[in-house]
Amino acid sequence: MITRRTTQRLLLMRPSTEINACIRYCVALAQHRSGVLIHALTFLSNHYHIILTDQDGTLPVFTEELNKLIARSLNCLHGRWENFWAGGAQTSHVLLESDVDVLAKTVYTLANPVAALLVSHGGDWPGVRLFRQGKYQAKRPSFFFRGEEAGGRLPSKLDLVLTAPPIGVDHKRADDVVKAAVSAREKELRDRAKAEGKSFKGASAVKAQRVEVSPKSAAPRRGLSPRLACQDKWRRIERLRELGQFVYEHAERRLAFLSGIVDVVFPCGTYRFVRQFGARCADG
Repeated sequence: MITRRTTQRLLLMRPSTEINACIRYCVALAQHRSGVLIHALTFLSNHYHIILTDQDGTLPVFTEELNKLIARSLNCLHGRWENFWAGGAQTSHVLLESDVDVLAKTVYTLANPVAALLVSHGGDWPGVRLFRQGKYQAKRPSFFFRGEEAGGRLPSKLDLVLTAPPIGVDHKRADDVVKAAVSAREKELRDRAKAEGKSFKGASAVKAQRVEVSPKSAAPRRGLSPRLACQDKWRRIERLRELGQFVYEHAERRLAFLSGIVDVVFPCGTYRFVRQFGARCADG
């Protein structure tokens, strides 16, 4: 699951016809350039969640392209020049260890508009929220991207492709399983809101918000930034140990490489030094 939020939590991705179309095109273009498999996504007004599979080790390409495209295009739309994404924090990448963890985070992603008390049902979210398998046509926005007719190289239309998440069921049943799990979670959230006397903003009020404002609620600060989601205790401990070992070995090899030992072998999973500088990498 990857996540990123806007600078100062500004509502720069507040749903509208233009913004929704732009986001869909940016996601489709980033997918086209990286080849990742996308299973579910939700773009709220100030952050997004995407569940995907990095089948070819190109997640950095997808993340860079997506964040860059959205930032430049929506800054253009809003007439802004400042940073679009929150500074000091990179995109959050959380490894989903098992089928159970994939389903849990998929449900979290799709139920997010309800959890945030924005709409009472996820299907009412007026922004980009997708999970059903298939192709979703994305048209190139006219306000930023230059097409072939203007000397550019971007197609007028792209397909944003969603595939079934690896949740331990046949792909033909995956959509129904996800929908049922999301519906159950959203009901829990509605019941909790009712018990606490809270109400939902509603789709119309969401679309009426100004993009230059921030939520009044306090944002969590100085907390842990997880790299792994795993509900199995002992499996989680083992995976965290492996991740820690990777970080240690990568730092050790990096220092050696920068000191001039160019034949050093980086641990499996290394991206930048292999792709950008031609370093050697252990087989996975």
